[in-house]
Amino acid sequence: MTASRRPLLPFIAALMFSVTALFCAQTIAAPINLAPDRPLVWKDYLGVNAHFLWFTPAQYRKQISAYQKLGLQWVRVDLHWDRLEPQENDYQLSTLDELDKTLTTSGLKSLFYMVGSAPFITRAPAGAPFQDQYPPKDPKVYATRMAMLAQRYPNIDAWQVWNEQNLPNNWRPQVDPAAYGQLLLATHQALDQAAPGKTQVMGGMAYYSQMPTLGKALMFQALGKLGVQSLGMVAAYHPYSVTPETDEPGKNEVLLRGKQLNDMLHNAGLKNVWATEWGWSSYAGPGRCRR
Repeated sequence: MTASRRPLLPFIAALMFSVTALFCAQTIAAPINLAPDRPLVWKDYLGVNAHFLWFTPAQYRKQISAYQKLGLQWVRVDLHWDRLEPQENDYQLSTLDELDKTLTTSGLKSLFYMVGSAPFITRAPAGAPFQDQYPPKDPKVYATRMAMLAQRYPNIDAWQVWNEQNLPNNWRPQVDPAAYGQLLLATHQALDQAAPGKTQVMGGMAYYSQMPTLGKALMFQALGKLGVQSLGMVAAYHPYSVTPETDEPGKNEVLLRGKQLNDMLHNAGLKNVWATEWGWSSYAGPGRCRR
């Protein structure tokens, strides 16, 4: 993404935390001319990645109660297409219906994302493992399902398109920015028709959007060349660190890389940037620890 420098727009970050570990939140340093349009209230931005659909209603209601006691405002919920539609047009939505009612009553804000391909539409070769980790044969089919969900659940606050598509494990057999761009465009158009005005979010990019199989180039830059910044969607990434964070100047990977990427995205014309997962390593032992 390239663009002439322009005044930075207010930085809007919905910071989602994984329930598998506790992380310490910290703001990204911003240029001195960046003036928020209202005072920053952390509870308006912090939330939890909540895998509610893997639990019983009784279990996730306890989780929701705990989040409310903590003063959290947001939950991010994963939807797996292969579970919602195990066969074409055979929708298994009763558990999602129940969750939607619970979230509406709770008052929590919600971001839902759908990842993985249903068995009838996956690009996976017959018999290949991880069938759901391949993209769909036709991006418009995924788009129509997202639009259907947005219409069925109008109280969901935001819809996110896929997850960590810059990693080969989530977009097999090869990361492909152009193919994801087609999925993004089709879903954007479908959501505009089905739920006009609803917040739409790009799939969260792991590790600042590097693509390991493509020389660690940034997927954000590749998508920028396709013009996705003109869609008006929220840009999202997951600023995990490879090494433990310290207070030593110059070694704050989350802060340094985050500021660089935020500046690049804002200067390219993107108004909203969210971190839909966020954390850093506190592990100083051998090997690497993602969370």
